[in-house]
Amino acid sequence: MSQRFGGDAKARRPLLAERARLRVALKGLSKGTESAETRAGMMAALQRVRASFAEVKTAVQVTELKSARSRRTVALPGVAVSALRSHRVRQLEARLAAGGRWSDGGFVFTSTVGTPLEPRNVTRRFKALLKVAKLP
Repeated sequence: MSQRFGGDAKARRPLLAERARLRVALKGLSKGTESAETRAGMMAALQRVRASFAEVKTAVQVTELKSARSRRTVALPGVAVSALRSHRVRQLEARLAAGGRWSDGGFVFTSTVGTPLEPRNVTRRFKALLKVAKLP
């Protein structure tokens, strides 16, 4: 099971606002030479915000289940077993491609380097798929 831990929401809010402000300002700059220095300054400021944000952001950590009853065996239909076996082959190929960067945690669904999926990214992707499929 994975849970989000750590971070300081109070410290994150102004950093997120500053990051958004800098991104908008960077998009609004013209490509002229007079803005090259301005762009460089904004990029440096954005790097400082990113570094500060890394110090206060939360992280997803793997935790133990709350009780022994939380661990269950689930009977799957053949089509699901077949899909999971195909997925496992693709995952093994991804593992070979990642080489030494792969982090084997024994997860069925992982990032491209074997780490647990970021819950927010799963939600975003799922919502995008719903929209494409025109489902609520």
